[in-house]
Amino acid sequence: MAKHSYTESTLIAELVLTSISYLFLINSLIDMWQKHENQKYTDNPDFVETARSEKKAKWVKYVAWFLRGVLLASLVTAISGGAVLGRNFNNDQKVTVIRNLVKASYILSLATTVVGILGILVSHFTNHRSVKKTLFLLSYSVPLMIVGIYRVVEVFTGYHATTSQLVAFWVAMALFEFIAYCMTLAISIPKWFGNHVLHRHDIDEEKRMRQSESTFRPSTAGD
Repeated sequence: MAKHSYTESTLIAELVLTSISYLFLINSLIDMWQKHENQKYTDNPDFVETARSEKKAKWVKYVAWFLRGVLLASLVTAISGGAVLGRNFNNDQKVTVIRNLVKASYILSLATTVVGILGILVSHFTNHRSVKKTLFLLSYSVPLMIVGIYRVVEVFTGYHATTSQLVAFWVAMALFEFIAYCMTLAISIPKWFGNHVLHRHDIDEEKRMRQSESTFRPSTAGD
């Protein structure tokens, strides 16, 4: 928050606009992780075991929605900081309030990324996930972690538009956000993480088909 180095509109843009793009990238990580977890249920020929695994892995859905809620809270605090700044740009007494709102927003977004990475690792080892797709998710998480750490360090140490800090901004934030964005464009997300969920009625239908086949084959052999 370099109040004496930037105009009011620039500061509001830093608070809101730069936060929105980063939060959408984190939300993409959550979506791909949840779809990745759902994929395995169509590949397992044992439908009873599939149903048990699906029930066991419901925690991924709940964690994903919790993380989306944290992201929403991060966005709301960033917008609130911009709103307070817009009404009190020349009020030094509100600087602490604005800084605390920005700190809360940046910490929430970084915490979401960290929990997402831990969730990906846990689901990989407990549910035997695809190594290639898990590695992609972890690789995608690396630039998000770098951006998140930079944002937290920036807001806690202060930003004064020096040459070194400008370079750090373009490398640690703009460049790595662009890398993460390019990674989402480099693959076909529906193909890699297609949302194929096996529902209960699908399992029952498959069982009925197998039973009809087993009863039809002996009669055919007898003829």
